[in-house]
Amino acid sequence: MQSYVYCVDNSGVAFSKVFQVLGENKKKRTATLGDNVYVVVKSLDTILFNLLEEKKRKKFMRGTLHRAIVVQVKKKIKRADKSWM
Repeated sequence: MQSYVYCVDNSGVAFSKVFQVLGENKKKRTATLGDNVYVVVKSLDTILFNLLEEKKRKKFMRGTLHRAIVVQVKKKIKRADKSWM
């Protein structure tokens, strides 16, 4: 799989690399909205990263492994009431 994703939280991480999908879609090897994935930190947001305290800086260093949840996808998702999201 190995795709690069933009992080949308306040951890100081800018980009990370997805390399494994967890859960039911593990056999499909594709992650959709709400799936758990393993990511490796590839680059840091320098402005936000410098504002963090020392403990969080050590946790989110480049090359560290973390679990994450997919919250945004480019592909449209069809809702139960037949409308698109």
